[in-house]
Amino acid sequence: MKAGERIGDVGKVLLACRKLVGDGVSQVRGALNYVLILAFVVSPAAIVIPAMMNVMVIPKFKEVFAGMLEGAPLPGFTQLVLGSSRFMLFVQVGVIVATWFLLFAYVGGPRARNWSQAVLGNLPDWIRFHLPWRRKRLQRDFSAMLAVLLDAQVPEIEAVALAAEATANSIIRRRAETIRAQLARGVKLPDAIRAIDDAGELQWRLTNALHRGRGFLSALNGWHEALDSKAFQQEQAAAQITTTALVLFNGFIVACVVIGLFLPLIALINAATLW
Repeated sequence: MKAGERIGDVGKVLLACRKLVGDGVSQVRGALNYVLILAFVVSPAAIVIPAMMNVMVIPKFKEVFAGMLEGAPLPGFTQLVLGSSRFMLFVQVGVIVATWFLLFAYVGGPRARNWSQAVLGNLPDWIRFHLPWRRKRLQRDFSAMLAVLLDAQVPEIEAVALAAEATANSIIRRRAETIRAQLARGVKLPDAIRAIDDAGELQWRLTNALHRGRGFLSALNGWHEALDSKAFQQEQAAAQITTTALVLFNGFIVACVVIGLFLPLIALINAATLW
């Protein structure tokens, strides 16, 4: 909105602002389809069941085994599982708490971001910048606003500063300062812009647009669409990978408990057969 006020036409920035609408769809779809179900249904159940077994099942199991095999030691793997049951429970609780925290930060929106910045400083901005899908959306927001401002004939140094502010990311703002310093030294905008786009595609498209002298937003629109598509793909893939990893982790814990309980039962059956 500040950029729209600067160029005297807020309507011109609405096309760039509209890109943000699709981000929420991707985030909510990834959270609802995968992470929410796992975080609030599967993982709590995986914690409650082992906790009930530690309190109600395992002590009785030890008594029965000791009585039937007359003091014979439990199998080694069973002792390992029973001895580390509390540790595994603490690990599961830690994983689920971390998942809830990340989920809150994931869907919390700008208010959660402001709270995290008040507590952690620039760390949340650093994390968002290095998440592949967030980085692509930051590049898209910066590029779209820069194109709107350049089309409105705002001076390049000022346009870079306003575009960086539109991303609300301290890492982008610092890189924009580097671009502005290079522009002040006489470096051309396409060469200086590499501080934002390491791949060089933004530089190539800006060069073509500068040759025409107009139409920056239309020249960059294809790149913005590509960034949107890649960000959506990467975000959904990350949600599925996270869900799969948590399911495998919970399955590993359950498998260890089941194997640890069945080994003594097998020993009991073998002893009864020999008897």
